[in-house]
Amino acid sequence: MKLVSPDSIEAGRLLQIQGEATAHEEGKFDSAQEMYSQAMTIAQREGDPVLEIRTLASSARLDYGRLNFQGCLEKGLRAVELARYVDELQAEISARYSAERVLLVNGDLERARPHGTAILALSEKLRDRSWMASALWLNERKSCLEGDWSAARALNDLGLATLSMDPRLLGTRVLLEY
Repeated sequence: MKLVSPDSIEAGRLLQIQGEATAHEEGKFDSAQEMYSQAMTIAQREGDPVLEIRTLASSARLDYGRLNFQGCLEKGLRAVELARYVDELQAEISARYSAERVLLVNGDLERARPHGTAILALSEKLRDRSWMASALWLNERKSCLEGDWSAARALNDLGLATLSMDPRLLGTRVLLEY
């Protein structure tokens, strides 16, 4: 941060990355949210949608972890909207994942459905097995909530074939077997 101008795009990018480290490695959530706020101000002032999407996705994850579901959903959906205009697949996947989890918690399966489909397609495009497993797990959860046990089992099978030791998929497999 000492090497860049305090209000520059570079500072915004560093603040977004530093916010993630501060939240997830140090557990300083309020400090991380302040860094995200500063990064968002820079992104919006400079008209940088990539920085804005990345910051929204990171902040949404933090909100979900702190049970701020409304904030998580708002930020996730805003990032998804911005993703229509730029190619930032990792951040879009992350934002959709956060938003979909909130929608599932709220029981809004219809609004959640397109996010799971999109996450799977985007993760296949990236060839990212971790995100593929995440998408399959979320789709499995929707099937369970709908009572479609055969679809849930099929999605779980695909997920375990993709990432055999994923703890979410293994845990829900135990529930499916029970």
